[in-house]
Amino acid sequence: MEVITVQTCTDTSKADIVDSETGKSIFEPGKRSMRLTWNIDVVKTGEGWKIGDSTNEDALGCPA
Repeated sequence: MEVITVQTCTDTSKADIVDSETGKSIFEPGKRSMRLTWNIDVVKTGEGWKIGDSTNEDALGCPA
């Protein structure tokens, strides 16, 4: 089995998650990270590539 780690950064400033019962955002104003850096393990199996473990943390910005 082959595993590689992909590193990426996401800008979540326009993303939202809404509670399906209330229709309201679950994010509290001013209490969410706008950018996240990710380490994603991608595993090669006999069927192709699949996402394994992933972690993220707050980031000050994403490089261009």
